[in-house]
Amino acid sequence: MEMNKVMPLITPTEAEIEQIRIEIENKIGKYPHPKSARLIACISRILEEHKQYGKLTVRQVYYQLVTRGVIENSAKSYHRYDRHLTTGRKGGVIPWDAFEDRARMFYREPSPRYDIMAESDPKDALKSWFRYALNPKVSEEYNLSRWEDQPHYVELWIEKDALAGFLSPLCETLGVGLVVSRGYTSYTFKQEAIKRFKERDEEQSPVLLYLGDLDPSGYDIYRCLEDEIKNEIDDAVVKRIGLNVGDVNQYNLVPNIIKEGDTRTEKFKGFFPELGNNVYELDALPPGELIDRARRNILKYFDNDIDEENQRTIRHWRTNFTDYQDSVRQMLSSTGLNI
Repeated sequence: MEMNKVMPLITPTEAEIEQIRIEIENKIGKYPHPKSARLIACISRILEEHKQYGKLTVRQVYYQLVTRGVIENSAKSYHRYDRHLTTGRKGGVIPWDAFEDRARMFYREPSPRYDIMAESDPKDALKSWFRYALNPKVSEEYNLSRWEDQPHYVELWIEKDALAGFLSPLCETLGVGLVVSRGYTSYTFKQEAIKRFKERDEEQSPVLLYLGDLDPSGYDIYRCLEDEIKNEIDDAVVKRIGLNVGDVNQYNLVPNIIKEGDTRTEKFKGFFPELGNNVYELDALPPGELIDRARRNILKYFDNDIDEENQRTIRHWRTNFTDYQDSVRQMLSSTGLNI
């Protein structure tokens, strides 16, 4: 039986708390209460502990504080936490850019791909193209898809937009698509996913890995996806990798109370009677475990032997490319054009 993964307590020293109070007073002219400074110190510790995983969301940090017993889990507690967090950020103790916020986006006018004002002489512009093409390192920009000839086509789906930015570096590194369902997906959205799966290489089986809340809607979203996609594609794998019931005790997750007015509540209770009236949010899972779990499950469908063969192909192709570069360089030199 797997042991519970008890997270260490956070115990700021009196000196740390006093230093934070002084820093905030110097910045905004307000001397915060020791309890406020203590909570700000705990928030800073959480951010420092998990900085290796990238930016967390405000809600992720909240749940880590709840799990560590720093604060209780309630609407009042969350509002108090948010207020003290703002004080810490205004006071310069917590950086403004410490958190991921995917809910707000800024769009600007796209710049020209090649700006005439940057290089107004066409001759110089053409020379710069030759310099780029003949650069020894340019061959490294040519590559194969990481999943070329792999037996599976994999996508990672997540219920919450706020956690997408947290997982996107991993998906970019592993070369898999990251899809944000934002709750219940529209018919069009699901059909687009089915179309992608059907248009895959015929030798690849589609795999959808799902991360969502352990609550009536979060579980029902997954069940709907599984039913509709597998109904259309026989060999599709639709797998829920979190939150799962086993995570509750393993990570000592703090519950929320189930919404009795939700039409899906009774069915959910029937599936998971051991949860009683409790539900849990994906944000509560330790950030490191969230990333590691996504990585482990993605790599289950990745064949390393095929990848090694692809790497040999890439090396051979790049060698030929550099040989052609040498030939072109010699031709240009014979015309008197020095690059």
